[in-house]
Amino acid sequence: MFNSTHLKDKVKFIEKQMLLKLEEIRKTFDHKGVKGGLIEAEFRSFLSTYLPKRLSVGTGEIIDHSFNTSKQMDIVVANEDHPFTFQGNDPALFFIEGTCVSGEIKSVLTTEQLIDSLDKAYHYKKLTMIPPKGAAMYANESDGRRFYTTPPFFLFAFESQISLELITKTVANYKSDEYVPGFAADGIFVLDKGCVIDLGDGKGSFQLQNNGITQTLWKGMQSDTVLYDFLVWLTIVMSRMVGGSNILTPYLLA
Repeated sequence: MFNSTHLKDKVKFIEKQMLLKLEEIRKTFDHKGVKGGLIEAEFRSFLSTYLPKRLSVGTGEIIDHSFNTSKQMDIVVANEDHPFTFQGNDPALFFIEGTCVSGEIKSVLTTEQLIDSLDKAYHYKKLTMIPPKGAAMYANESDGRRFYTTPPFFLFAFESQISLELITKTVANYKSDEYVPGFAADGIFVLDKGCVIDLGDGKGSFQLQNNGITQTLWKGMQSDTVLYDFLVWLTIVMSRMVGGSNILTPYLLA
C-alpha cells in the first residue's frame, strides 16, 4: 500500500540529484554570480516540476497596487490568474495579487546572507494585495489573517556555515519589537541541518506539537528530510484564492 514513506523516498532521490547538480555547477564554474544563478535556476526547475501545474515559477520583483516594489526575489510562484509577464529564468515583474509564495535560494548560508534574506522578507511583507472582487480565499482563520495581504516567504539553503540554533536565535531576535506572525520570513530550510519555522499563534494549517502542546512562534527542528519537509510546508501554507475580477484592475485604474 502506498504511504508517506514512498513520498519521502521519492523526494530523497530528488534531493540526491539536486546535490549532484550542485556539485557539478561548483566544479564547472568559478564565478560566484554564475554559480548562484544556475543553482537558483535548478531550484526553480524543481519547483516547476513538482508543484501543481496551475502554478508557474519565475524570478524578479513584485509590486502592489500602490506600486511599492519588493527587492529582487530568486523565486516567485505565480497562480493561474497572473498575466503572462514572465518567461523562463529571465527576471520579470510580478503582481502581488497573482503571487502564491516568494523565496530566496542560497548555496551556502552565512549570517550576513541570513540577515539580508530577512531584510528582503521584511520589505516584501510591506506589500499589500487587493483581493479581486468576488474572490474566495481557501484558508483557515489564522492563515487568512496572516497571508491575506501578503503571501508566504521562505529561505532555502543547501548548506550552512551557521548552526540551526544560531539561525533560530537570529530570526527570533530580528526586529523582535515588531513581531507579528509572518511579518518577515515564514520558513527557513537548510538541507544539511533542518528547518526553522514561524508557527505564529499555533492555529495555522501547518502546526507542530510537543507532548500534546501546540507550538507557537519560531521553532527550530533538526531533520534529515528537509526537502520533503519544505514541500509539505509549502503545500500547506500556500493559500488559494479562486474566482473574482481581473487582478490587473487596481493597476489599470490607478
